[in-house]
Amino acid sequence: MGRDSLKSSTPEPSGTFPKLWSDQDLSKLPVGVEQTMERSVLEAGVAEWCERFPDVPMRQTLFRDRPVRHLLDMADEAQMIVIGSRGRGGFSWMTLGSTSAALVHITPCPLLIAGPIRPER
Repeated sequence: MGRDSLKSSTPEPSGTFPKLWSDQDLSKLPVGVEQTMERSVLEAGVAEWCERFPDVPMRQTLFRDRPVRHLLDMADEAQMIVIGSRGRGGFSWMTLGSTSAALVHITPCPLLIAGPIRPER
């Protein structure tokens, strides 16, 4: 039996993921609409990978927690944690964001921090 892989994403208004925020008052939406929207974003974010690697088992889970805490909770059952580094801190000299900087010191399994693909020079 294979181990679960974990994909964590924090949607942002950069165009990387569909926006999950709105200037409109969404408090009157029926219960469950927000979670349905979040599920759609999650499924769209992993669809390409599911098609490219159909033999890799995947479990998709929505959660509301601090990323470091949730990733650590799941790390005990993981062979490896893979997270992205998008450099959103605003300082070009910083190579790690707050999540990867925290995880690099305390994960119980290997940690891979993948940066953005850069065009060849």
